[in-house]
Amino acid sequence: MQKGFFRERRTGFLISIMMICLMWPAVTEARETPQLTSLEALEMAFEQAIEWDSQAVIWHISPPGRMLDYYWAENDLSWDWHFIFARSRDMKTFRVRITHDKVAESVEEINVSREEPFPADVPGRKGIISLKQAAAAAFREGAPPFDRPMAIYITPGKWSGGTGPLWEFLFGSVYRIYRVDAITGKLLEVTQFDPDTKKRVDHLLDTSEMEKALENSGDLFIYRFIDAIDKGRHDGAVGMMDPSIVGNEQMRDMWIASFSSLGLIRVVSMVKESESKWHEGHPLFRVELFTRPDPGKGFFGWEEGFDTRWISLSGKEGNWQILEIATGP
Repeated sequence: MQKGFFRERRTGFLISIMMICLMWPAVTEARETPQLTSLEALEMAFEQAIEWDSQAVIWHISPPGRMLDYYWAENDLSWDWHFIFARSRDMKTFRVRITHDKVAESVEEINVSREEPFPADVPGRKGIISLKQAAAAAFREGAPPFDRPMAIYITPGKWSGGTGPLWEFLFGSVYRIYRVDAITGKLLEVTQFDPDTKKRVDHLLDTSEMEKALENSGDLFIYRFIDAIDKGRHDGAVGMMDPSIVGNEQMRDMWIASFSSLGLIRVVSMVKESESKWHEGHPLFRVELFTRPDPGKGFFGWEEGFDTRWISLSGKEGNWQILEIATGP
């Protein structure tokens, strides 16, 4: 009896160990940042909306373009999500905002009501494709993959060929709107605007110069600089800095030690300041960061969590360098 009991206990123990091993990858692959994908955020927002009304349906989704992740087209992540829900029995709507990975706002709209008619067929809770899946259709048709568009999902969407749920992407860098069927992922149309008149044109323009300007822009340069630090390419990051702040070997070592002390650093959002705030004509950017220092590397001024830095650039388009990283403007 005792031997049989021992075998049962040992078998149960081994099964428990196997289950832990099977679960381990899910733990190690946990997201490093407080961000959500479009469908994760939608599921969280729905939980709030059905408390308002069990028959609530998704009406609009609008992740702010400047809050999209640097690799949003690959990972579907954003630091911020805005949702509007509606119901068929009246014109009221319900707003949910998710900041980072928490519900920041959940309230019935008071001053705004639904104006569009309620469609006969409304997508269910899991009826639409993700932001990433929809964007893939735009990229296949030439949308610049390194841009952060104004993106919006619309249940009563409209396009030249009809109506229906769609994702809409405004890529301001090339003056184009891409509309994608939110159920099938099919590209519905591309609308082109003239860069000078801002009026719609009936043909697609050559956007190579506009894309080159975007690729060489100061804000994209800063994104690449921060990404180099995050990826551990510290020599490369120092190489992107102005000689005036990396003047000698000692200063270079100091910067590398500072960058090496970070276990993680990501751009949350970036805003180019008005020229009145620039220092001696150098472009200035307000950059919100999410950082996680490596506790074993010493303290070099980086705190865990969200922080803001003001980054100045020297040089010019296509030949930028980091001139200053400051804690104030």
